[in-house]
Amino acid sequence: YLARSATWLPYLKDRLREAGLPEDLAYLALIESGFSTQAVSRAGAVGPWQFMSYTGREYGLRIDRWVDERRDYERSTQAAIAYLSDLHDMFDSWFLAAAGYNGGQGRVGRSMLRDNTVNFWELTGLHSETQNYVPKLIAATIIAKEPEKYGFRWVPRSEAIEWTTVRVPSSTDLDVIAEVAGVPADVVRGLNPHLLRGRTPPGETNFPVKIPRGSEETFRSNFARLTPEERTRPVLVHLVRAGETLAGIASAYEVSVAELARENDLGARSSLEGGERLVIPGRTAAAGVGYPAPGGDRVAELGPSAEAPETPAGERIPAPLVARREVGGSGPGPGGSATEVAPANAARARVIHRVRPGETLASIARRYGVSVSVLRSFNDLDGDRIVAGSRLAIP
Repeated sequence: YLARSATWLPYLKDRLREAGLPEDLAYLALIESGFSTQAVSRAGAVGPWQFMSYTGREYGLRIDRWVDERRDYERSTQAAIAYLSDLHDMFDSWFLAAAGYNGGQGRVGRSMLRDNTVNFWELTGLHSETQNYVPKLIAATIIAKEPEKYGFRWVPRSEAIEWTTVRVPSSTDLDVIAEVAGVPADVVRGLNPHLLRGRTPPGETNFPVKIPRGSEETFRSNFARLTPEERTRPVLVHLVRAGETLAGIASAYEVSVAELARENDLGARSSLEGGERLVIPGRTAAAGVGYPAPGGDRVAELGPSAEAPETPAGERIPAPLVARREVGGSGPGPGGSATEVAPANAARARVIHRVRPGETLASIARRYGVSVSVLRSFNDLDGDRIVAGSRLAIP
C-alpha cells in the first residue's frame, strides 16, 4: 500500500485541500482499498474509495456493464469528497464522519442518540469494525507519514502520475489509444480502469479517456489517421460446444468465472447451450490466435465467425474470431486441455486430456463421468497403466 501510495497521494491530497477537507482523509483510501482501483469487498463495495453501488449512484457515479466510475480515481474521489462533506455537515466531527463512511450514518446517528454523546470515543452501539475504523485510520496516517520510524524501510515508491483527457469516438479500444499515443497499453488501461470492456461504450461519441500528460499531441496526430475500423480491435469469441461449462471455458482462457459471466451478462446463470458465443474478456482476436491453453498447448482452431454476435445494445461486435477451443466440461482441475496431438479416436473425442503426474485411469474416468472400461476401449489401451504427458481421448 505504501509503494502504491506515491502514485495517488499527491492527487488525492490536492483534491481534498481544494475542497476544504483535511488532507489526511486521503489515508481513508489506504485502509479502504490500499489505493487499488480493482479492490472489491465481500459486501460488493468497489474501487479505491469502496463505494457500494447505491451510494455511488447517489453521488453521481455511473455504474453499468460498460462503465463503473467507482474504479475511476477522478470521479470516485469527487464522490468521496461530496459524501464525506455531507457526513461532516451531519455530525460536525471528522471522526464521526469517518465512522459514518464505514458503518453508515444511520447507525452512527442512532448510537449517538442512545449514548447521548457527540464524542466518537464514547459510542458503544457500533459494530467492532466501525469502532476500530477510526483508530485504524489514525494509525495508518501516522505510519504512512513516517514509515521508516515504524520499521517500513526500503519501500519501493512508484512515481506520481499525471494525465490529460482526450475525447474519442464510440467503441474505441484502449490498446489502440495507447498505441497511437506511443505509451504502454497497461498505462492507459491503468488510467481508465472504469472502462470495464477495455473500450469506450458503443453509441457514445466524444467519450473522455485519460492518457499520460505529454502524450496528447502524439495521440491527436496519429489518431486522426485511423479509419473507423482501425479504432476497434476485434474481440475473441468462444463458440460453446455441447457439454462445456463456464468454469471449463474460464480455465482454458485463464480468466475468472466472474469476469466471463460479467462480460457476457450471464448474471447467476452457469449453464450453457451448444452454439452460444461467449466474448472472452481481455482477449482481442489478434492476441487470441495461437494463445497458449493451460499446459502449454495451442488453441486448436481459430477462424472467422459466420456472423458477428450482437451486444445487448444491438451493436455488432466488429469482425470477431470464434475460438473453437475444446474445453473440459468439468472445469478447472488437474489435466485437461486442448491439444493438436491425435490419439486414438481423437476425431470423435469431446476433449483431449493430457495426463498429469499422479493421475490414474480411474481418476480421469471419474472426472469426465465415463467408465474405466469405456476410456480404455476408446483409447485402445491394453491395461490401466498410463504415463504422465500422454494424451487420452475422452468420448
